[in-house]
Amino acid sequence: MWRTQCAMVDASLFSVSNHPCTGDVDRLLLLRKQQASQQSLAQLQTEKAGDLYDKFVGFTESLQEVGKKIQDAQQAHDNVCKQNCTQAGAIWYDV
Repeated sequence: MWRTQCAMVDASLFSVSNHPCTGDVDRLLLLRKQQASQQSLAQLQTEKAGDLYDKFVGFTESLQEVGKKIQDAQQAHDNVCKQNCTQAGAIWYDV
């Protein structure tokens, strides 16, 4: 048979600790605290994941910029070599 004496109230309102519903309310309050703790942990994990993602995106963008600068340097090197090593009138061509 169901307990018909139970009410949903804060545990601090109970003055009799051996009431049949006290254990049920205690379990409900414990469950609610656990859920709040899990929600807080999930929120913290979400924030940390977002921060990590932002760092990864920043790192990737910086790495792409380094790659572009390396390509630019390689192209400048190739141009200098063409001008001074292989064309008529170049420094090494006349030697």
